[in-house]
Amino acid sequence: MSLLRIALIWRLPWAVLLGGCTIGVVLALGDASLQLPMGVGPRLVRQAALLFLPLALSVLVMPPVPDLHPSLLRASTHHRISRGLFWVLMGAACAAGWLGAGITGTLLMFEVTSTLVLTAAALFLVPRLGGRMILTLTAVGCAWLLYGVLAAKYLGFGDLTVTDDHYMPEGSTLAWILLATSVIACLLASVPTKPTHRT
Repeated sequence: MSLLRIALIWRLPWAVLLGGCTIGVVLALGDASLQLPMGVGPRLVRQAALLFLPLALSVLVMPPVPDLHPSLLRASTHHRISRGLFWVLMGAACAAGWLGAGITGTLLMFEVTSTLVLTAAALFLVPRLGGRMILTLTAVGCAWLLYGVLAAKYLGFGDLTVTDDHYMPEGSTLAWILLATSVIACLLASVPTKPTHRT
């Protein structure tokens, strides 16, 4: 089987295209406001794009042939390449969205934590429970996009509706713990998994 055929089966070109489009959207429209009718507080295109990118890229980590995948010689190669490409695309999109954007420290911490939590959930759950989990996590992401700013106050991130650096409080110890936990969760979720037959 040719490398191109393998790349297509592993969904690599589609992931690169999706990641490239997301990076372009973040660079061009990242600070544009999203007018969400039921949302509380400001929402930006950057936040939505980076929140849902890991869910879209989680198709990379789904085994192409779930029943046979664990016994295939290329199973470990698929794991390394899919996780590697996943993190390269996520890293590039996050860098495009967060570096040099002039985001307040607490808001940046909140966005990083939110993105990494959903990333860890996608990396851990999708290979084990199949494609339906992507829809479930998308619903969770939508709810978080709408009401996450409200929850942020109780999670130690303070009032994120304030846009002035001088009035925005620094993240509490709880916020830092949540950020560290999300990083650790992403590392643990990236270890090899034994996929099931579900789709």
